[in-house]
Amino acid sequence: MSILHDALHYANLGFHVIPIKPGGKHPGIAEWQNIASNKPDTIRDWWTGRYSNYGIGIAPRPYGDRYLFIVDIDEHD
Repeated sequence: MSILHDALHYANLGFHVIPIKPGGKHPGIAEWQNIASNKPDTIRDWWTGRYSNYGIGIAPRPYGDRYLFIVDIDEHD
């Protein structure tokens, strides 16, 4: 499997995805809140082009009458 395959899978489920900087957890794309996408052509352009080595983020959005709520937990010594 590839990151592109996974991003397309999440989009197919209705989630809006964004590229995440390698080794990090921050969006690698400006205005991500407004351009997160579930459109296959956009996702293919991102992950076969400039963002080919980036991870996948899922943008919080309303999904019908539900919301995706994200919790990020970090462990520190």
